[in-house]
Amino acid sequence: MALTCLLCCFRSATKTMSGEELSKLIDRLEKVTSRLEQCSTSGKAVASSPSTEEESLFVKEFDVIISGPLAEFLAASGKIGGLVNEQASLLEKAIKAQRSYINTASKSKKPTSQEAIQKLMQPMATQITAIMDLKEKNRKSNLFNHLSALAEGVAALGWVGVEPTPVPFIKDMADAGMFYVNRVLKEFKDKGAEHVQWTKAIQSLWKDLSAYVKQHHLTGLTWNPSGGDALTVAASQSSAAPPPPGPPPPPGPPPPGPPPAAVSSKPATDTGALFADLNKGSAVTSGLRKVTDDMKTHKNPGME
Repeated sequence: MALTCLLCCFRSATKTMSGEELSKLIDRLEKVTSRLEQCSTSGKAVASSPSTEEESLFVKEFDVIISGPLAEFLAASGKIGGLVNEQASLLEKAIKAQRSYINTASKSKKPTSQEAIQKLMQPMATQITAIMDLKEKNRKSNLFNHLSALAEGVAALGWVGVEPTPVPFIKDMADAGMFYVNRVLKEFKDKGAEHVQWTKAIQSLWKDLSAYVKQHHLTGLTWNPSGGDALTVAASQSSAAPPPPGPPPPPGPPPPGPPPAAVSSKPATDTGALFADLNKGSAVTSGLRKVTDDMKTHKNPGME
């Protein structure tokens, strides 16, 4: 439209102009036309690719989970302390690792090899494994039900590897943990408000995670078709992270060594097996403990 108007003006003006005036007008018209073409090209480039803000919207929404339900769960776990708080700290690391994975996806094409995906998921899988191992190593703890509730439910974080139904997957994993959540409620409903609050916090965390995935990743983790190589992007994000603190001062003389530790009869969780399970998608839920109506608080008021 702008170029058409310029041409009309040009035709009208040339009828009464001298040769010198016409030459100056043509020179000005060429400059204006060049600027318009540059603006037009720039506009097309902006329109062809989403803005950085749009690409990272679902990353910012994930940050809401970290600052909201996760922070509440960490606070509730801190009030109980001990192994519960220790396990919650591992969950915090797992969710922050998931945040990095989601951020990488927002800037990258989906990897075509399973090896690349496993490498990207490794930091998160390591923390999930640690959460499960902590439960296995403390079976005699009086907080074993708490540890089991999180160890069973934390597999919900595997939704990033599930297609096309990540939301039902989260529900199945959370339901597996509910068996132990209800045990905590039954044991502490009359003698520990902080434990009751803890059960509410862990349920809210999985509920909000499910809502987030439903809104932003309904059929699987959203990748960026116009993004870069995922491993390269992840590496650049790692290099941009602040350096770790300096080493602590040298320790004093070591104390006498402890007696040899007893060898656990149950092996530690295998990270490779964890990846294999996540790769099964919703099929991994087939072997889970089913939470029947008598185990659910809304069906059994006496457990509330």
